[in-house]
Amino acid sequence: RSSAASDVYKRQGKVVVHPDPLLKITKEEMQGTDALIARLYKATEQVTAVMDQIRATEVSIKFIEDKMKMSGDGHDKLEKTAKSVKKEIKAFKEKIFGKEVQGIYSDPMAVTSMIGAANRLIPGIQVPPSQNRKVAIRLAEEAVAGLEKDFEQFKNTSLKELKSVLKNSGMNL
Repeated sequence: RSSAASDVYKRQGKVVVHPDPLLKITKEEMQGTDALIARLYKATEQVTAVMDQIRATEVSIKFIEDKMKMSGDGHDKLEKTAKSVKKEIKAFKEKIFGKEVQGIYSDPMAVTSMIGAANRLIPGIQVPPSQNRKVAIRLAEEAVAGLEKDFEQFKNTSLKELKSVLKNSGMNL
């Protein structure tokens, strides 16, 4: 149906939609690329969740340090444990972002660098998944899984120790 001025024209017939001749990807390949993109987003979400936990831990440690300053001396073990936890948090941040050198993070083995490299290898859903893309995403996923495992271990050891020392210090929060 189309209209020009006040006249309405109607015509019935079949419409045939031809595939784009420039698009050289099958439906299965497109679904494969879509699955790779979904895996990459999941890895990004996992790293974000770990960073959120790290930030929350940093805020808690800052609160504990401020309370120690206000309460005075006598918290040597707590100070030492908090300092150790801060050092481990710094190591986690370097594992995620790499070391900062003059304001630039450029470690290709950092988790975010690996995710970024995998992301750059996926130009769009219209391109079939290559072996390089699959390998880059697998490496990023392995790095994220290792990060999550290490962070869980950190929570089960160092953070539990900090909580125990804090509880035994008698400091009122």
